[in-house]
Amino acid sequence: GARAARGTRNAPKMLRRCGNLRRALVFVTLILCAVSPARATWIERSVGSTQDWLSVASSTDGVYLAAGVWSGGIWTSDDSGVSWTERNPDDSPKVWQSIASSSDGSKLAAVVNGGSIWTSVDYGVTWTKREPELKDGIWNKWYSIASSSDGVHLAAVIYDGSIHTSADGGVSWTMRYPSGSWYARWMSIASSADGARLATLHNGGYVWTSANYGADWTRRDAAGFRQWHGIASSDDGAKLAAVVEGGNIWTSKDYGESWTERAFADAIDWRAVASSADGSRLAAFADGLSVWTSDDSGATWVEVTVTGTSGSFAAIASSNDGTKLAAVFDGGNVWTFDANCYASADPTKDGSDGLFYCVNGGDVSGVVGSCMCDDCDAGFGGANCATPLGTWTGDTSIDSSKDWTSIASSSSGARLAAVVDGGHVWISEHSGTNWYQLTSTGDAKAWRSIASSSDGSKLVAVVLGGNIWTTANYGIAWTERFPSASVENWHAVASSGDGANLVAVVLGGNIWTSDDYGVRWTERTIPDGHGPQNWEHVASSKDGSTLFAVVYGGHVWSSADYGATWAMTSPEPQNFHGIACSSDGSKVAAVVDGGNIWTNTEAGWNDWIERTAGGSTQAWRSIASSDDGSRLVAVVSGGYV
Repeated sequence: GARAARGTRNAPKMLRRCGNLRRALVFVTLILCAVSPARATWIERSVGSTQDWLSVASSTDGVYLAAGVWSGGIWTSDDSGVSWTERNPDDSPKVWQSIASSSDGSKLAAVVNGGSIWTSVDYGVTWTKREPELKDGIWNKWYSIASSSDGVHLAAVIYDGSIHTSADGGVSWTMRYPSGSWYARWMSIASSADGARLATLHNGGYVWTSANYGADWTRRDAAGFRQWHGIASSDDGAKLAAVVEGGNIWTSKDYGESWTERAFADAIDWRAVASSADGSRLAAFADGLSVWTSDDSGATWVEVTVTGTSGSFAAIASSNDGTKLAAVFDGGNVWTFDANCYASADPTKDGSDGLFYCVNGGDVSGVVGSCMCDDCDAGFGGANCATPLGTWTGDTSIDSSKDWTSIASSSSGARLAAVVDGGHVWISEHSGTNWYQLTSTGDAKAWRSIASSSDGSKLVAVVLGGNIWTTANYGIAWTERFPSASVENWHAVASSGDGANLVAVVLGGNIWTSDDYGVRWTERTIPDGHGPQNWEHVASSKDGSTLFAVVYGGHVWSSADYGATWAMTSPEPQNFHGIACSSDGSKVAAVVDGGNIWTNTEAGWNDWIERTAGGSTQAWRSIASSDDGSRLVAVVSGGYV
């Protein structure tokens, strides 16, 4: 869902002028960037003139942005903030208090403090006014709005009023009374990706949660009666984070049933908090230009100061993977940055020359604002790449005595993860330039295979004679999974692009699948009495629906239903050692130990073509594929790439 699009807002100036609030309330939604904003080069976007910005929202990919102005209009961008178009729904200025977006950016919902709710289904080009029925005596001080990832389920709150939900994209609304009264100073509301789980709070009150789209509510007394200001939720609604004015940050990992207070040296006037999709990465801010970030679900925090801006910090939004950010400032402009392009360790590469630099050190083919890096990570070469095509770089800081068994890559090639037999998991954040050993999985293990989600945040690794381990925060914290009643000789694992659908194979056993990020597993058996097999390797399409597995001394097997059923597809038994497929699962390539490479362009069915590389049979060990299946790379034991 569009986590970045939910609840970005600050207090209306009419409230500040009336003295109803002691301080300006500033709210934010952010997926913390994988590369620290302190290292990124921020770009100021001149949107007309400096304005009193209130809110901003982002699509999942960070391409579509929408921002609201106090006593103004809504501005939209379809190029990550490079250019902007002003939208005036009815040609009159409004206090656009909060704005939310669907994951693709096409559906927007915004609330006007002292006005109505407005929705758009065409990226903000046209708008429809929505006027939910209000109880007598409630002033329409709309304060916060949240959206499901598809933009169908909406939830909005009124300061000194009630909660309203919609199940049809804002066409109709239902008034909710979670506190048993129509009156409460609701400050913020957050939604799960499917819109079913909601979390809200009120200033001088409690945190409340709903598990059925707002129909019923539960008061969470464990968090206490406090001056709550902002709340954020993970995509599944399990992990919550809330901030207190003049207090601390509170977190929950069980849908709000229990809470942990995260104490700071001094009480801070927190304004808002935001969460990544998995709840591991949090961002919170108070008065001033400092943002506090956490990458361990709130256990520890780091302060980051944004400098060089005009006005005061108002709101920030992020792409789903955290690589693109957009921030708005009250009395300033819109600022953006792309984490894939930043000033490198070279102090001269700070963006002042009008150029960015790629994460891996390559130059950028463009000026400030375009940020179009050559694909140096993939080894394709290019005029601006720091390393020419065909040149390999080894990290000499790692001794050569390790028995590396598997490596996985994010789709960008920036984030890598590798495992050592009799050792630990290692990760790299900059395309292998440097590596870090992780010990959060405990003692050294017989690691056999590792796989990664597209953004590199979710990893899954298997242990020969052990269990399966998963992480949802780039390897910082790991969870041991126990699919079987006993340890298994896990031999390979693969992941869908989002990390939700996993498949693992057992040497001398069966195939296992998971559709919930590795929490629960189902054992799969192949048909016709074949029984347990010496499964060697496994591959997955991006959506996880199409799977391939190979048997050493056996065949290629495929599944088109997430592993529920399997069929033999290769023509004859071989000592298969590795397999890879395109992102859609249509193109497949497998390697044979002491044989050749075999390819297929029909999802494993019909004719396979034998390919001879190197002039003779080879001790092929592994193969990898580009997303479209056109580019392949394979390695030979005791040989070449």
